[in-house]
Amino acid sequence: AAEQIYMHTGSGQCYSLVADDTNFYCALDGSSIIQVPLAGGAPVTLVAMGSVDAMHIRKDKLFFAITLGGFMGAQVGYVPVGGGTARFLVRAQARGRMFADDTHVYYANTNGEIFRVAIAGGMPESLSSLRGLSLQSLDGGLLYISDSGGSLYRLDLASRKLETLLTNKDTRIGAVAADGNTLYGWTGYSIRKVSLL
Repeated sequence: AAEQIYMHTGSGQCYSLVADDTNFYCALDGSSIIQVPLAGGAPVTLVAMGSVDAMHIRKDKLFFAITLGGFMGAQVGYVPVGGGTARFLVRAQARGRMFADDTHVYYANTNGEIFRVAIAGGMPESLSSLRGLSLQSLDGGLLYISDSGGSLYRLDLASRKLETLLTNKDTRIGAVAADGNTLYGWTGYSIRKVSLL
């Protein structure tokens, strides 16, 4: 049976959820992000501003894309796990999934252009000249990307080589997972796999 570990007493709904080994992180109605221990306990509010568009947890940082009002616009940034001051890295309207490694955050903007920005700060860097792309997975220096036409690509972040792995013109790719040797893609009503060796 499912075990209840947290009961939210407010009016907000958790519309986006990520987790690590210790906590889960919930975007409440897109207006705040709370951290709740998997073992149960009181929530900690990490972000309480704007509309949360995407989240990704890596090690001691929760990365987010958020839309703020006024002159702040849309931002990509992070907040320390456990609470602290949020840091904005770049002014950008991100959509869909976002990922991070030890040095960079990866995101797609509303035009489907893929960028990364250094966690230490700096200017955003374009990773592809293509548009209409969505991030799907990041695995060991390889970024997996799909487009609205049903194609799946692998971008080697070191060499910047973009390779087509799967073309499925009839159905858009909805989700992707990689285990190092095999890539699995959800295409409509079926799951297809591609060897990465």
